[in-house]
Amino acid sequence: MLGKKLTLIISISLVLLFSAVLGVSLALNSSRSGMRVVTERKADPAAIARGGTENEKPYPVMPGDIININTDDASQLQRLPGIGPALAKAIISWREENGPFRTSSDLKKVPGIGEELLAAVSDYIVTGDEK
Repeated sequence: MLGKKLTLIISISLVLLFSAVLGVSLALNSSRSGMRVVTERKADPAAIARGGTENEKPYPVMPGDIININTDDASQLQRLPGIGPALAKAIISWREENGPFRTSSDLKKVPGIGEELLAAVSDYIVTGDEK
């Protein structure tokens, strides 16, 4: 009787161990292949108000994409992280009233754009004068 219980416990333990190893292996392989796991989450009203999260944007900016803050329209500007309709409109209004941005850091002159937001978009923006 003790032998059967021990065999059953060992069998169950091996199945659980195999399952855990397989799960870790699949997780590591998916991260190496560039796959990403997206979980469903509720929309954050604050994030939507300031331009939405990347999962809520219909066509978010991707690594390597470049947005020209002096020439691109509101729909292109809204692809940037943290930039929604209101900030896109503010960027366009600022450049119409003050002329083109000389550097990307001039974007901080637009009301509602600070250091944190500039840091979030800096890899994706140019003014046309920058190389």
